[in-house]
Amino acid sequence: MSIKCALSTWIKHVAIRSVWSGWLGNCLAALACLCAIFLTALLTRIYAAEDSPILIASMGASAVILFAIPGSPLAQPWPFIGGQMLSALMGVCAARYVPDTALAAALAVGSAVLLMQMLRCLHPPGAATALAPVLGGGDAAPAPLPDFGFLLVPVGVNVLCMLIIALLINRLLLRRYHSANTQPPDQAVPAGMAALKCADIMRRDIVSVEYATQVKTAWRLMQKQRLNMLPVVDNTGRIIGIVTRHDFYKNPQPPPGRQTPKKPPKPGKRRPPPKL
Repeated sequence: MSIKCALSTWIKHVAIRSVWSGWLGNCLAALACLCAIFLTALLTRIYAAEDSPILIASMGASAVILFAIPGSPLAQPWPFIGGQMLSALMGVCAARYVPDTALAAALAVGSAVLLMQMLRCLHPPGAATALAPVLGGGDAAPAPLPDFGFLLVPVGVNVLCMLIIALLINRLLLRRYHSANTQPPDQAVPAGMAALKCADIMRRDIVSVEYATQVKTAWRLMQKQRLNMLPVVDNTGRIIGIVTRHDFYKNPQPPPGRQTPKKPPKPGKRRPPPKL
């Protein structure tokens, strides 16, 4: 195997595939991150004091989520706002009331993650925001204790500016209507498909397994055929269920006490009555 083929195989199995197809989509996402960080820094500089930072480092990670994967639940407005602001609050509280730096950092991150999960606003860069007031200038040059004004400048102004810029760029300029709960508007049926029926486009060569097939055999068949789901049929060929890849990871072992179902009677035969 040549080095080029080996490198291509490694990239295919290890590297993360980009959400946007083609160079144009990737370049637009990178350009959106650049513009958002630059404009946020300029706008925050207007309200920040001379000795106050104009950006928090976690805004860089938030920019990646907002513009590179805008359809992710982590990129929605409430996770972004709530995750950043609540994490900043936990960080300021830990920095002010816990003297030990290591313990304060641990409490800031842990409480921020717990609060984000409870309020359903999980945003991973928020954990970095929680560390910012705790670490300050580091152990070599300890900074004064942060006050709650840190929530307004720079965090509050950063969050507000980044959110407005993300809405403008994603929805007005790039027309990305990605949301966790809604679909893009005005999705019409493709031309030429209005008169078709499901029977005209369905797949007829269906790969299936019987209900008594061993799990390892079904798994190998799905791997070989590159299937995401596998219909399960009885001995008459009638579909009685499906098996998906998620089922293999969700149920690695059968629950205790579960018995293999008995085979259904063949057509035309009646099951004998139970003995009393």
